[in-house]
Amino acid sequence: MRLSDSGRLRQAMPEHGVGKLVYLPHLDGLRAIAIATVVLYHAWPASMPGGFIGVDVFFVISGFLITRIIASEMADGRFSFVEFLARRVRRLVPASFVMLAVVLAVGVVVLRPDTLKSLGLAVLYTCGLLANVLFYYTAGYFSSPPEEKPILHMWSLAVEDQFYLTWPLLLLLLSYYLPRNRIVLVASVLAVVSLVHAQMKLGADPDYSFYMLPARAWELLVGCLLALVAPHVSFRGWTGVVAAWTGLVAIVASALFLNTSVPFPGLSAVPAVLGTALVIAAGLRDENGAVRVLSAPPVVFVGLISYSLYLWHWPILSMYHYALGQPLTGIEVFGALLVSVVVATASWRYVERPFRKPKGDTQENSLRTLAAGVGILVPVFLVGGLFKISDGLPTRFGGAAGKIYSDLALGNPLRASCDGFDHIRGNDAVCNFGRKLIAGASYDVAVFGDSNADHFVPGFAKWVAVHDLSARQVTQSACALLLNVTRPGMRASHVKECDDYRRAALQFVDDNPHLKLAVLGGHWRSYLSVRDLGAVAGDGLVPVTWTASQVKGVEAFELAMGRTVDYFLARGIKVHIIAQIPEFKSLSVGCVVRAVNEGGDARTCGISRKAYETAQGAIDEALWRIAAARRNVSVSYPSKLICDDAYCSPYRDGVFLYRNGSHLSEAGALKIGEILGLPDLR
Repeated sequence: MRLSDSGRLRQAMPEHGVGKLVYLPHLDGLRAIAIATVVLYHAWPASMPGGFIGVDVFFVISGFLITRIIASEMADGRFSFVEFLARRVRRLVPASFVMLAVVLAVGVVVLRPDTLKSLGLAVLYTCGLLANVLFYYTAGYFSSPPEEKPILHMWSLAVEDQFYLTWPLLLLLLSYYLPRNRIVLVASVLAVVSLVHAQMKLGADPDYSFYMLPARAWELLVGCLLALVAPHVSFRGWTGVVAAWTGLVAIVASALFLNTSVPFPGLSAVPAVLGTALVIAAGLRDENGAVRVLSAPPVVFVGLISYSLYLWHWPILSMYHYALGQPLTGIEVFGALLVSVVVATASWRYVERPFRKPKGDTQENSLRTLAAGVGILVPVFLVGGLFKISDGLPTRFGGAAGKIYSDLALGNPLRASCDGFDHIRGNDAVCNFGRKLIAGASYDVAVFGDSNADHFVPGFAKWVAVHDLSARQVTQSACALLLNVTRPGMRASHVKECDDYRRAALQFVDDNPHLKLAVLGGHWRSYLSVRDLGAVAGDGLVPVTWTASQVKGVEAFELAMGRTVDYFLARGIKVHIIAQIPEFKSLSVGCVVRAVNEGGDARTCGISRKAYETAQGAIDEALWRIAAARRNVSVSYPSKLICDDAYCSPYRDGVFLYRNGSHLSEAGALKIGEILGLPDLR
């Protein structure tokens, strides 16, 4: 797709002065600031608590540079979308390929099976330019620690790639019909809409605002707008000095004073984004002190290697942390960063630079470049797919380590087919465990709740089989069956899913009038802050309209759980509640493996009993009070097996009990099933 010469386009796009592609060294200086803030944030978060704004700086620079190139070529009637993409491929793909290949190779040696499987999936999404989508959908509730995601940082490159595929085509379309000032107006409206969208999403779905292009597009569009209006921007003399230093102060202040508790990246990102635009604009026509500092050779050099340094620093830090099984010391962090700089410099010199200039900038060569860019990613795509479908190659390990990794790799085998409100009806052939249900009959037992109920199913399956009972899984991820409440901070779509789940679960109760036992499990700590939806109606539901007040504390949870228990008791159904298992912020599998292999104490790889009681003791007591105040209600405490007087450990009696920091493995569920004090249903 090549754009022919057009007088209208010449009027629509800048033709002279800054429209010509002259090198602007202060942009590399800005890149140096951006990468410095990101690296310091990842290495020593306390030193740069808002260093994540470096990504926002990169977005503005990217928007400015690509629009500057596109506008110049459109003004000359020589823009080709294919050649534009080919340049992006030469700029980005070779270095990314090398990094991904090395991470996969090291991962085979360092990563345990579940983490290697996740890496394989992340590589598949990265090759498809969708890393941000994957990390959005796997953020939060089920999220593993950052050190278990060695290519987490690829989300931002996916956002840029998605922008590269859409903005040039939109600009091309607009340029056919609108003069330059109207194009600027349209881009401004899009930027404002994106910013408003990002800000509105922060309350209901903050992960969306962070990861997804529609909420990040405004940052790139600010750079695009600056490129479009550049011929009319004139910062000279003292105005340039003020603009440059104001912009730098805004960037640095954001990096120093923002932190992860501040909703981001809506309005809180505006100072860093506009500050970046001011610094860029200040160096377009004139030099001043700030611009000269940014253009100094050492600073420019850091900017030149910034892409490779961004690619390499996070995998090196995260995999080093992962391999050691504990937080890095200051010396270890410094060493990892030094290695990152050396590797990044080599990558820039021997990978980035040789591939950046084409052998003849023709349509045919550009098509070959695109084909080569896809082809070069095929090997890493295939290896990533192998890691995914093989569950992370657990056969790499033998002995005690192999047993631990095998336990870790498997969860509830029914989860994929049975978890979710849309599986509650019509999926009995798979989700029925214990005695098979006779057509038209009623289930005896049902397991209700979120993933913290789902993970107990293998243990229950064994129990119901022994007692010749027919049981059914009735669960929905992140939706405990607590009637008429919901958790604040949930995505709007998930609030609806939880409401749909409650309705489907209660319809299941109506469809099974001879249900004898309801087993309730959940991530109960999530419900220490709830929005009350009103009293229980006759069918256990009321319209989902939140009251103004938000109820907090154990009392709120106890009230919600009491309502739910009473709903079942009123229908003659016994209730068994399972307390939440102890949670581990970081599941120290490597620590356990070393302890088992070397005869150490694996208990110390967990958390202290005191830490567990501080976190969950009040909830456990609330469950006891609920059961003590009612007949036909019982409670089980998995902590009785997981914890002793001193420690709570993911490894007990030769079994690795956990699949991740807050969910049991299948082996763990079977082990916990041995101590569940389930009621007599005769």
